[in-house]
Amino acid sequence: RGHATITVVPPETNIVMLDLPRHTAEDAIPRLAAAGAKFSRFGPRRVRAATHLNVTREEVERAGEIIGDTLGG
Repeated sequence: RGHATITVVPPETNIVMLDLPRHTAEDAIPRLAAAGAKFSRFGPRRVRAATHLNVTREEVERAGEIIGDTLGG
């Protein structure tokens, strides 16, 4: 079976929106939280994350790994 691609909506701020083609936000948020990445629901298949000044590049990259590992994106 082919892999669906998670679409990242380009941010104009520190907010990052992710559209999840294979998961609902309700399903994804607790799974991501258990793996160490905090998101909030922004729609049925959209989740939101926000960074701040003290978030490092390495932490952002780790969040990307968590998303891929957890949601198979």
